[in-house]
Amino acid sequence: MSAAWLLLTEPRALANGHVPIDFEIRNLSAETWRASEGFAIGYHLFDAETGTLLVDGPRTHLERDLKPGESARVALEFRLPPEDGRYQVFISPMREGVCWYYERNWPFLLVEAAVRDGSARLLRVRPATRATLRRERAVRSVGRAFTYPILTI
Repeated sequence: MSAAWLLLTEPRALANGHVPIDFEIRNLSAETWRASEGFAIGYHLFDAETGTLLVDGPRTHLERDLKPGESARVALEFRLPPEDGRYQVFISPMREGVCWYYERNWPFLLVEAAVRDGSARLLRVRPATRATLRRERAVRSVGRAFTYPILTI
């Protein structure tokens, strides 16, 4: 089961940390996505440094059922916290009471952002998977394993 993502407009952070995002999602799974069965698109906002879930955002239901191979346009908005820090937003298909599909290694839309002195800035917006994020963390860890001992001298 899977999904494909296409950004329709370049997202940007507005005043008060609001981020509207407009995209198209394509059903690459073998199942029809039915709102009547709890299928929706939602987001989770995480603290990027600790991985702590900060916000379980509202769900956006599709206007119609999405059969395999079909696409739908989705517009949603989230708000970044006012506190300084780095944040990650996972925008993902989900089924209420069943699962978030990013947890099953489906591709999701990853928004990486930073807030500093009350001003929000988007760093990167891209499709990703949990496996991709694990690989990126492992590469950073290897680099740190070599540089941190030298920095402490």
